[in-house]
Amino acid sequence: MPEGWEWTRLVSICLKVTDGTHHSPDNFPTGEYKYITAKNIKSNGIVLDDITYVTAEVHKEIFARCNPEFGDILYIKDGTTYGIATVNTLHEEFSMLSSVALLKPSIGIDNWYMCYAMQSPYFYNTTRGDMNGVGITRITLNMLTSRLIPIPPQNEQRQISANTSKLIELIVSIKKSKDDVLELIATTKSKILDLAIRGKLVPQDPNDEPASILLERIRAEKEELIKQGKVAM
Repeated sequence: MPEGWEWTRLVSICLKVTDGTHHSPDNFPTGEYKYITAKNIKSNGIVLDDITYVTAEVHKEIFARCNPEFGDILYIKDGTTYGIATVNTLHEEFSMLSSVALLKPSIGIDNWYMCYAMQSPYFYNTTRGDMNGVGITRITLNMLTSRLIPIPPQNEQRQISANTSKLIELIVSIKKSKDDVLELIATTKSKILDLAIRGKLVPQDPNDEPASILLERIRAEKEELIKQGKVAM
């Protein structure tokens, strides 16, 4: 590692590590408190598509043990989307299911640096080796907190997270531009084909032979070939 960096276990740089409720509560399309599960966790934040809600009573019980706050790290530790880490982008209380782990970085740890470290191929591959379960694979909190990540000096953490964010934004922008170009190509192709069959791609020349004469000539040539036995009816 670079000079001044240290390997450390997650448990040593977190004020708290826990997960959401292990008993899925009744949840509804509307309600008092959002209910966050793995489907809502994306690498760039929390997505509220198809969000459900729990009652204040249920939320109070869950939040007493698992209290996500703005800036905390959320990590999918169960299931097919295992390994996705993000920083909590919501400025409000919400409840979580146990498939999502909550990690509160200690003072001196840049939350986005820690998140990017947990998103890295190194962290994913070393953690996946400890996963277990039949049907639904999972990693326990003890296994998660025992993982090693490299910690640079605090100022360097901030610089790394800022530069990484800029590069990721650039990648997203390039991908969006690519998608926009592909969409434009598909739209343009359809437009060209539409114009082609409407005779809009070339100027009309009144001296051109009408299509009716061309079709008549084709019909006559075909009839002659049929008489000669060269083509079937």
